[in-house]
Amino acid sequence: MKKYHSAYIFFLVFLLGYGAIFGEGTGMFYFKQAYQIEKTDPSSAAALYRKAISEGLHRKIYNAARWRLYYIYKQLDQFENAVVLLSTFGSGKQIENVRKSLVSQIAYYYSISFEAGDQFAEGLLFNQQDPDRAFDFFQKALSNSKNNYKLRNDIVKILMRNGRDRDAKNLFSSVSETPADEMISRADILINSKKLNEAGSILYDLARENNSLTDRQKYRILYLLGKIEKGKRNEYAAIVYFRQASRYDSNSDAEYSMALAAYALYKQGNVDSAYGLLRDYSLSKDSNIELLQLILKIEVEEDSKSLKKLRTKENALKNNNSFLAKQGLILIQKYRNLK
Repeated sequence: MKKYHSAYIFFLVFLLGYGAIFGEGTGMFYFKQAYQIEKTDPSSAAALYRKAISEGLHRKIYNAARWRLYYIYKQLDQFENAVVLLSTFGSGKQIENVRKSLVSQIAYYYSISFEAGDQFAEGLLFNQQDPDRAFDFFQKALSNSKNNYKLRNDIVKILMRNGRDRDAKNLFSSVSETPADEMISRADILINSKKLNEAGSILYDLARENNSLTDRQKYRILYLLGKIEKGKRNEYAAIVYFRQASRYDSNSDAEYSMALAAYALYKQGNVDSAYGLLRDYSLSKDSNIELLQLILKIEVEEDSKSLKKLRTKENALKNNNSFLAKQGLILIQKYRNLK
């Protein structure tokens, strides 16, 4: 793979310096923008690479764009995108080595064996074209990973996204959980199926009747109740639950819960309160949370370093129609003349 990597690095340096040889079409424009922000904003760079590919590129640049996109997917742990894209690169020893590296990353991410990671990767590959075959691979992966909780939850999300609710429920029913975990998992499925009231009844009953919940279970209950209220557009109630949930988990889950609460406050115009929730967190690796942090720090403190970093994302934000992207562009324009 080093041979591939070195060759493309040389090629990228060449084309960025002498791109006019290949023409300055729309695809090439997006390619250059993506390459420039790849290190600082990989998520936005991925969107730009996809745009460049769809607009049309010279064959060698097209291949380079696809490889850059693959490595971004890998970097961001977007395993389904990475697996599917890699499958279009052909075969051979070098491609197989790349695939082994990806499977190793999957195995490390979920703390499972290489064999289970390989089966999960196969499931991802067939997920769209042959759902039944994919489900068989998912079941094998779970069986060989002792029903790893994180892996199972991600598989359930994939199944729910594809409308395979019955398969998702079967995965839960086949796993030996504590009664509390089983109820929480059932509520999670109901929320994803938009059955908010039914899910809420399960969670409220569990919280009232069980005095021996673990901190992790309390976090999951409060987080899911926040999702329910957010789904009902009860933003303030959702904020309360997300903030409470963050007290029971000190890892990235807590950051995500606080970010959801901060985002809800910010959309309602409560900028100071939103900033207060995220002020003590370092810049997130999640590009959406990072963007929210930068915007809040600029609005509250007029922080020049945050503004400088936000400016590096300007081209990517222009290709994003989200609320935060629009707010970011407004701030960039507002402080256009500031250094």
